[in-house]
Amino acid sequence: MLNQKISKRTVVKRGVILVLCLTALAALAAPVYAGCGTCVGSIKAFASTLNKNKMTLAAAATLAEVKTKGTAVQALTHRHAGGVSLEIYCVVDSKIIAVTVDGATGKIKSQKAVSSLGDHG
Repeated sequence: MLNQKISKRTVVKRGVILVLCLTALAALAAPVYAGCGTCVGSIKAFASTLNKNKMTLAAAATLAEVKTKGTAVQALTHRHAGGVSLEIYCVVDSKIIAVTVDGATGKIKSQKAVSSLGDHG
């Protein structure tokens, strides 16, 4: 099978199929990348949602600090079908507490002890 000659036409067909597949993958990946959470478009969407709901990152951090009686050391925003949530990490004594605040209502959705900060692999 390795010694078979491959015609130029077969090589061209394979090349065209490869280009079409790569184009399809790029078209599918574009919307995913556009909502990656780190590009300007995503950041503007986060800010717009928070502003619409009269919620700020500072208010969420203060709420988490009051609830845990700790110090906020990290905040992450998450966009999902229901809107935006803010995950605030507070240090309390020698523990890390992750507090999730609903970006629409400003209420605490959950709080739990974790072993590391949110962006730690």
